[in-house]
Amino acid sequence: MTFQANEKSSGDDIITQCCAVLFWITAAVSLVFLWQSRNLPLLDMHGFRQTQTAISALWMRQEGTLIPYQTPVFGHPWFIPYEFPLYQGLAAGLSCLGVPLDLSGRIVSYVFFVLLLVSVRLIMKAFRLPSSLFYVFGGLYLSSPAYLFWGRAFLIETTALFFCVTGALILIYAARRRHWLPVLAATAFLTVGTLVKGTTSPQCLGFGLAMATLLLFDDDTLSWQKKLITFALLLAASILPVLATLGWIHYCDAIKQAGLMSTIHTSRGLRSWYSPDLHLFLKNADLLPKRMFLELVGTPWVVYLCLPLALVGGLRCFALTALALCCFFLPILLFTRVHIVHNYYQVSNGVFLVAAVALAVFSLTRTKLKVIVPIVLLVCIALNYLFFYDYFYKIFRDTATRADTREILTLASAVSDASDPNGVVFIFGRDWSAEIPYYSQRKAVMFPFWLPRQILKKALAAPNSLTGTAPLQAILFCPNTTREHIDYNRLTDEFLRKEVASDEVIVVDGCTLYRHRVPSNADSR
Repeated sequence: MTFQANEKSSGDDIITQCCAVLFWITAAVSLVFLWQSRNLPLLDMHGFRQTQTAISALWMRQEGTLIPYQTPVFGHPWFIPYEFPLYQGLAAGLSCLGVPLDLSGRIVSYVFFVLLLVSVRLIMKAFRLPSSLFYVFGGLYLSSPAYLFWGRAFLIETTALFFCVTGALILIYAARRRHWLPVLAATAFLTVGTLVKGTTSPQCLGFGLAMATLLLFDDDTLSWQKKLITFALLLAASILPVLATLGWIHYCDAIKQAGLMSTIHTSRGLRSWYSPDLHLFLKNADLLPKRMFLELVGTPWVVYLCLPLALVGGLRCFALTALALCCFFLPILLFTRVHIVHNYYQVSNGVFLVAAVALAVFSLTRTKLKVIVPIVLLVCIALNYLFFYDYFYKIFRDTATRADTREILTLASAVSDASDPNGVVFIFGRDWSAEIPYYSQRKAVMFPFWLPRQILKKALAAPNSLTGTAPLQAILFCPNTTREHIDYNRLTDEFLRKEVASDEVIVVDGCTLYRHRVPSNADSR
């Protein structure tokens, strides 16, 4: 499947050069934004999730635990593994070289964000696709508001995306080469990507296998027997990553069963978050144009025009654009709730929406309107930057001075002062966010209001079971976020009356911090 122009002229070279200039400008802008983020705390957006990833990297560096890795927010033995910790390990490793951990995570994320373009470029060269198509896609990808913002966040998203997309592209290449080596490489990349984040895999596997199958059965030089054998190998390359991930999930579930509070985070307990929900999808369908399209391509109108424009480029261009759009919608239908609640989840599938827009713009090169392709690309990039500035950049710019940022850092500093690195902190009323534990660099037990009451009762009745051999050194209670949860407040009040009677009390930003007195052997409680 190719998109080469029928006749290449000097005008085509000028179009390609103009698109290349725009591409390199967007690359420079993304690098500048990474530089601007170098000293920013991980609290700009979804700090909850960023610090949850970062705290695992922190304790990898501090204690060297890799598999299973620690996420010390739910008590001893501190393990609540979800994804395979490749990203966290790389961030921790880079920080061991003297780079601040916040910046280490941002750099690793950005490197994989950019490396995806290397994979796309290599596969396009292998299939002898026009360079202008790469520059159009690259310019839209690098200027995409969501990718520009999340591409330098402390998240696993771009790492998983790189491995899954690269694996899918190699799978397509394997259908052309029909050799065991690219099949093996595709299996390896897809397995790593799926282990890093399973929700990134279905759309990439679907795209890679669909394209590989079309290429394979479109080849008239092969017998049906060879086609079926090659298809079986490609199918195996797609299934093995899924089996490996199911094994990893089973392992993670077994680890989580070892802790009192971590048991609620098994795959069974989280099933509602990662299941299809057509009713929820239809109820929130307006989020597609109002949030997802805007954050990924700057305006919903370019999405609406994708298929009509792609049709101008021919039936194959139209079919490929339609396939890309299907791959964008697939994970939203499969994992509806997380895509509705968390906008960073669109990193895993937004690349296909960007690709669909890129194909639609590129289709103009096959018409007499090809001279306007750089202008259309420039307009699309400008729309991306306008929305990025109006939404993401304003959040980024105000992060350091926001009241919630100052509150978190103030509370973290107070917790750090009230304890030492070998101690444990109990935190009530801050959900189960790792923001305070991460910036205080303390292991913590978070008591979210939604914690099942039977687990909360057991935990408060035997607090030593949550700290292991480490001492409980501080208790932070923030009542403002739990006023409506009567049972939660009653149980925590009973615990505090019994546990902190002789503690030093410090009031910090509306929260009460108890510097816990470790009882001697003579003490009785």
